[in-house]
Amino acid sequence: MFTYIREKIAMNKLLLAFSLLAASLGSHAQSAEILAMRKVRAASEHKWLKQYVSFLSIPNVADDENNIARNAAVIMELMRERNIGNDQQVQQQRVVDPIKTQGFYVTAHEPTDAERAQYPKIARVIKQEGYNAQRTPMDLPIAKDVAAAVRKTTAGNLILVPSLGGSLPLFLFEKFLKVNTITVPLANHDNNQHAENENIRLQNFWNGIETMAAIMMIK
Repeated sequence: MFTYIREKIAMNKLLLAFSLLAASLGSHAQSAEILAMRKVRAASEHKWLKQYVSFLSIPNVADDENNIARNAAVIMELMRERNIGNDQQVQQQRVVDPIKTQGFYVTAHEPTDAERAQYPKIARVIKQEGYNAQRTPMDLPIAKDVAAAVRKTTAGNLILVPSLGGSLPLFLFEKFLKVNTITVPLANHDNNQHAENENIRLQNFWNGIETMAAIMMIK
């Protein structure tokens, strides 16, 4: 029994050694672009991991307004630090690039027989047309006026962010009307928006009337 276990462990180590050797040999055949991206990742991984662990340590509970604000602030800072924009073509490319770092040849069409013979790892990624997310600076005078009006109607803290997860699509207003847009959500956090049992808490409805009235009274 023990002999079998020792032999199995030895075989696993041998397989691991072959795997590492194959990975090492394969890396030499990868493009300079992939190796450059991998170099950046390797140089930054400890910093990124530390930031990630620090971010996860912030409580994320729906009724904890202070820590929700901290979560939003950290996300915004991480995005600013990495110069993360909202260009939809750039965002799609950020899906493709990590696939390439794994040694895949990426194509948008059905791989040809010649490509299948040339590349051992092929991934097909089809990009689609879209539009950019819209972003409004929170230091604009109108943004400050709206925030001040909303504060008059609530005792809670406001979370001010330049962009939301959904598109709405506000980008079209900015593109064609050349105006900034400001969104003031009123619904409860657990309203199951666009899903089964979508709902609105009655108190949010009453509060929303007061909030909209305050905004409409901005001079």
